[in-house]
Amino acid sequence: MNRKRILKITANEILRNGINKFTFQNLSNNTGLSNRMLHAYFPLGEKELILDAIEYMAQTWMDDIEKKIISEPELEQKIQILITGYAMGTDFFPQSLSTYIDLWHEIKNSEDMYTKQRLAFIYSLYINHFIGLVRDYLKLTNITEPMLKAFATIMTGLSDGIHIQSLISKENISFIDLRKVINQISLQFLLGEKHE
Repeated sequence: MNRKRILKITANEILRNGINKFTFQNLSNNTGLSNRMLHAYFPLGEKELILDAIEYMAQTWMDDIEKKIISEPELEQKIQILITGYAMGTDFFPQSLSTYIDLWHEIKNSEDMYTKQRLAFIYSLYINHFIGLVRDYLKLTNITEPMLKAFATIMTGLSDGIHIQSLISKENISFIDLRKVINQISLQFLLGEKHE
């Protein structure tokens, strides 16, 4: 079994049962992989595997958005796919967002710098991927790099905030209206006047 397959299985285990119930032993029982083999692939232990699986989920999410953008010929539709994928992640990947947020919650008062740095790295992957999609596939050059980075940060952070609100009070959120407002603001920002 290769590393990518282990990450995929781990991601599914985490999404199904949560981070707190994940152990090498449970994974070993469900896959037939020995603890020794898991330690060979992930020498820093369970935490390394969990964070690698979260990064794998993030990359899968970003790849999915990118494929949809590539297949869409119309610029405004590409923008809507980008914004919906980033800002409205709770609509499409609620368990993945919950896992990411659970891990942040678990370490918020901890001195666990390894986990904090890995999560910050994953967050930066989202930001850089967003910027890359705007530059490479939307071909928008009217926005300065600092403004585009700020916008990417807002869109990525919105996803976390909307997800948390949906966990608290999903019935009081109109995802259709949220999507409309976010898309309108985004179209205005991305296609509007030159930004300073």
